[in-house]
Amino acid sequence: MSQRSLTTAISAVLLVFGLGACATPVAGTASPEPGAGSAQPSEDSDPSAEDDGGDSDLPSIPLPDPQDPTSGSGDDSGGGGSSDGAKDPESVASFCELVSADEIGNAVGSPNMGEPSDYSTICSYSIDLDGTSYNYLGFGTTNWSGEPTEEGQEAAEVLGKPGYRLVTEDRCDLGMVINEDPNVYFNAIYVDLDTFGNVTKDLCPSAEATIQLIYDALPSA
Repeated sequence: MSQRSLTTAISAVLLVFGLGACATPVAGTASPEPGAGSAQPSEDSDPSAEDDGGDSDLPSIPLPDPQDPTSGSGDDSGGGGSSDGAKDPESVASFCELVSADEIGNAVGSPNMGEPSDYSTICSYSIDLDGTSYNYLGFGTTNWSGEPTEEGQEAAEVLGKPGYRLVTEDRCDLGMVINEDPNVYFNAIYVDLDTFGNVTKDLCPSAEATIQLIYDALPSA
């Protein structure tokens, strides 16, 4: 075979092998061309895993606590009326009409109350007590600043409230604060039971029963 024929034959063989190599796929996954669209999500992808940062600028609205009826309402105002048992003695036109003579007689243990002396803010009776007559019972409204104003008077708690006591063997004078508003001058009520020596015993249980009766009858502040 001539040199030219040999060269031609070799070139033909190399051409056949070169075409075969170009047609053979390369192992592995080919990288996508630049600018190609993004891959579609698979059926197993979780939509909840997507970024929801687009809602971060929305205002947050607090929800009320179902266990707390006042939460989220924005209204913390209290209800009407006084929560400390404050009374309004200045609105009473007549203390003698506040409670009846029979009620007072039952409280002090008097069978005969007589006729009251009505001084609007003060009411007084001349009562029978333990078989004696002309014993004094007075009650009404007064001012108590915390400082004693009479000999023998001392600051004391009366029925759980601040007040005063003046106690002797034949007298019991009690006063207690019923309104702590500094704008209310007549802030207390009192009961003074004085037998002038006719009866010598502890008169304070009767005085306390009377002042409780009056307190309960007073209108609330």
